Amino acid sequence: AYPWSASGFGVRYSDPGIMPGGNGDVNFSPSGTDIACTGASSPPSVYVYPWSASGFGAKYSDPAVLPSGQGMAVAFDPSGAYIAVLAGLTPYIQVYPWSASGFGAKYADPAILPPSSDMFLSDVMFASDGTSLAVAHDTSPFLTVYPWTASGFGAKYSAPATLPAGAAM
Repeated sequence: AYPWSASGFGVRYSDPGIMPGGNGDVNFSPSGTDIACTGASSPPSVYVYPWSASGFGAKYSDPAVLPSGQGMAVAFDPSGAYIAVLAGLTPYIQVYPWSASGFGAKYADPAILPPSSDMFLSDVMFASDGTSLAVAHDTSPFLTVYPWTASGFGAKYSAPATLPAGAAM
Protein backbone atom coordinates (compact mmCIF):
# COMPACT_ATOMS: atom_id res chain seq x y z
CA ALA A 1 0.00 0.00 0.00
CA TYR A 2 1.16 3.54 -0.80
CA PRO A 3 -0.06 6.94 0.32
CA TRP A 4 -1.45 9.01 -2.53
CA SER A 5 -1.55 12.77 -3.02
CA ALA A 6 -1.91 15.23 -5.90
CA SER A 7 1.81 14.78 -6.57
CA GLY A 8 1.45 10.97 -6.87
CA PHE A 9 2.66 7.99 -4.88
CA GLY A 10 4.36 8.42 -1.52
CA VAL A 11 6.72 6.05 0.28
CA ARG A 12 5.33 2.52 0.56
CA TYR A 13 3.72 1.58 3.90
CA SER A 14 5.19 -1.33 5.84
CA ASP A 15 3.53 -4.69 5.22
CA PRO A 16 1.05 -5.90 7.83
CA GLY A 17 2.46 -8.22 10.49
CA ILE A 18 0.36 -11.12 9.19
CA MET A 19 0.12 -11.19 5.40
CA PRO A 20 -2.79 -12.56 3.35
CA GLY A 21 -1.68 -15.53 1.25
CA GLY A 22 -1.99 -15.58 -2.54
CA ASN A 23 -4.27 -13.58 -4.82
CA GLY A 24 -7.35 -11.90 -3.46
CA ASP A 25 -9.48 -8.80 -3.15
CA VAL A 26 -9.23 -5.69 -0.98
CA ASN A 27 -11.81 -3.22 0.31
CA PHE A 28 -11.83 -0.32 2.78
CA SER A 29 -14.60 0.09 5.35
CA PRO A 30 -16.84 3.10 4.59
CA SER A 31 -15.17 5.06 7.42
CA GLY A 32 -11.71 4.24 6.06
CA THR A 33 -10.61 2.94 9.47
CA ASP A 34 -10.37 -0.74 8.46
CA ILE A 35 -9.06 -2.57 5.42
CA ALA A 36 -10.17 -6.09 4.48
CA CYS A 37 -8.31 -8.49 2.20
CA THR A 38 -9.10 -11.97 0.97
CA GLY A 39 -6.43 -14.54 0.30
CA ALA A 40 -6.12 -17.63 -1.84
CA SER A 41 -4.58 -19.49 1.08
CA SER A 42 -6.96 -20.91 3.60
CA PRO A 43 -7.57 -20.88 6.44
CA PRO A 44 -8.13 -18.06 7.07
CA SER A 45 -9.22 -16.59 3.77
CA VAL A 46 -10.15 -13.14 5.08
CA TYR A 47 -7.87 -10.69 6.87
CA VAL A 48 -9.00 -7.38 8.37
CA TYR A 49 -6.68 -4.72 9.78
CA PRO A 50 -7.20 -1.34 11.38
CA TRP A 51 -6.05 1.37 8.96
CA SER A 52 -4.70 4.85 9.66
CA ALA A 53 -2.36 7.43 8.14
CA SER A 54 0.44 5.30 9.65
CA GLY A 55 -0.68 2.22 7.68
CA PHE A 56 -1.72 -1.23 8.85
CA GLY A 57 -2.53 -2.03 12.47
CA ALA A 58 -2.49 -5.48 14.07
CA LYS A 59 -4.79 -7.97 12.31
CA TYR A 60 -8.20 -8.45 13.91
CA SER A 61 -8.98 -11.94 15.21
CA ASP A 62 -10.40 -14.38 12.67
CA PRO A 63 -14.15 -14.95 12.65
CA ALA A 64 -15.25 -17.93 14.78
CA VAL A 65 -16.63 -19.57 11.62
CA LEU A 66 -14.15 -19.06 8.80
CA PRO A 67 -15.20 -18.46 5.20
CA SER A 68 -15.39 -21.67 3.16
CA GLY A 69 -12.26 -22.11 1.08
CA GLN A 70 -10.17 -19.52 -0.69
CA GLY A 71 -11.25 -15.90 -0.37
CA MET A 72 -12.53 -14.46 -3.64
CA ALA A 73 -14.01 -11.07 -2.75
CA VAL A 74 -14.85 -8.96 0.28
CA ALA A 75 -17.19 -5.98 0.83
CA PHE A 76 -18.39 -3.82 3.70
CA ASP A 77 -21.98 -2.59 3.64
CA PRO A 78 -22.38 1.21 3.32
CA SER A 79 -22.89 1.63 7.08
CA GLY A 80 -19.81 -0.45 7.94
CA ALA A 81 -21.92 -2.72 10.17
CA TYR A 82 -21.52 -5.88 8.02
CA ILE A 83 -18.76 -7.55 6.06
CA ALA A 84 -19.47 -10.05 3.27
CA VAL A 85 -16.90 -12.59 2.10
CA LEU A 86 -17.21 -14.57 -1.12
CA ALA A 87 -15.26 -17.83 -0.94
CA GLY A 88 -14.46 -20.75 -3.22
CA LEU A 89 -16.50 -23.48 -1.52
CA THR A 90 -20.18 -23.83 -0.66
CA PRO A 91 -22.01 -21.87 0.75
CA TYR A 92 -19.81 -19.38 -1.20
CA ILE A 93 -21.18 -16.27 0.54
CA GLN A 94 -20.75 -15.57 4.25
CA VAL A 95 -21.74 -12.37 6.06
CA TYR A 96 -20.66 -11.25 9.54
CA PRO A 97 -21.58 -8.30 11.73
CA TRP A 98 -18.63 -5.87 11.89
CA SER A 99 -17.64 -3.41 14.63
CA ALA A 100 -14.55 -1.87 16.19
CA SER A 101 -14.23 -5.17 18.08
CA GLY A 102 -14.01 -7.13 14.82
CA PHE A 103 -16.13 -9.98 13.50
CA GLY A 104 -19.44 -10.96 15.06
CA ALA A 105 -21.16 -14.35 14.73
CA LYS A 106 -21.69 -15.46 11.11
CA TYR A 107 -25.21 -14.92 9.76
CA ALA A 108 -27.21 -17.95 8.63
CA ASP A 109 -26.62 -18.92 5.00
CA PRO A 110 -29.20 -17.84 2.43
CA ALA A 111 -31.90 -20.44 1.72
CA ILE A 112 -30.84 -20.59 -1.94
CA LEU A 113 -27.08 -20.41 -2.36
CA PRO A 114 -25.22 -18.84 -5.27
CA PRO A 115 -24.36 -21.67 -7.70
CA SER A 116 -20.56 -21.18 -7.70
CA SER A 117 -17.59 -18.92 -7.20
CA ASP A 118 -14.44 -18.50 -9.28
CA MET A 119 -11.27 -16.60 -8.30
CA PHE A 120 -11.31 -14.32 -11.34
CA LEU A 121 -15.00 -14.26 -12.25
CA SER A 122 -16.65 -13.47 -8.93
CA ASP A 123 -17.46 -10.44 -6.81
CA VAL A 124 -19.71 -9.35 -3.96
CA MET A 125 -21.23 -5.94 -3.28
CA PHE A 126 -23.88 -4.33 -1.11
CA ALA A 127 -26.31 -1.88 -2.71
CA SER A 128 -25.53 1.77 -1.97
CA ASP A 129 -28.44 1.88 0.50
CA GLY A 130 -27.42 -1.44 2.13
CA THR A 131 -30.75 -3.18 1.43
CA SER A 132 -29.46 -5.76 -1.07
CA LEU A 133 -26.41 -7.96 -1.50
CA ALA A 134 -25.29 -9.02 -4.99
CA VAL A 135 -23.02 -11.97 -5.80
CA ALA A 136 -21.47 -12.19 -9.27
CA HIS A 137 -20.38 -15.69 -10.27
CA ASP A 138 -19.28 -17.83 -13.20
CA THR A 139 -22.39 -20.01 -13.52
CA SER A 140 -25.76 -19.05 -15.03
CA PRO A 141 -27.63 -16.87 -14.08
CA PHE A 142 -24.21 -15.19 -13.38
CA LEU A 143 -25.72 -12.85 -10.78
CA THR A 144 -27.56 -13.71 -7.56
CA VAL A 145 -29.13 -10.91 -5.48
CA TYR A 146 -30.64 -11.09 -2.00
CA PRO A 147 -32.51 -8.58 0.15
CA TRP A 148 -30.38 -7.69 3.21
CA THR A 149 -31.51 -6.53 6.66
CA ALA A 150 -30.16 -6.66 10.22
CA SER A 151 -31.81 -10.11 10.37
CA GLY A 152 -29.67 -11.37 7.49
CA PHE A 153 -30.49 -12.70 4.04
CA GLY A 154 -33.98 -12.45 2.61
CA ALA A 155 -35.42 -14.73 -0.10
CA LYS A 156 -33.31 -14.62 -3.28
CA TYR A 157 -34.65 -12.24 -5.90
CA SER A 158 -35.72 -13.78 -9.20
CA ALA A 159 -33.12 -13.79 -11.97
CA PRO A 160 -33.62 -11.14 -14.64
CA ALA A 161 -35.76 -12.12 -17.63
CA THR A 162 -32.76 -11.51 -19.89
CA LEU A 163 -29.64 -13.03 -18.34
CA PRO A 164 -26.17 -11.55 -18.69
CA ALA A 165 -24.33 -13.04 -21.67
CA GLY A 166 -21.57 -14.45 -19.49
CA ALA A 167 -19.85 -14.39 -16.16
CA ALA A 168 -20.38 -11.15 -14.24
CA MET A 169 -17.66 -9.28 -12.37
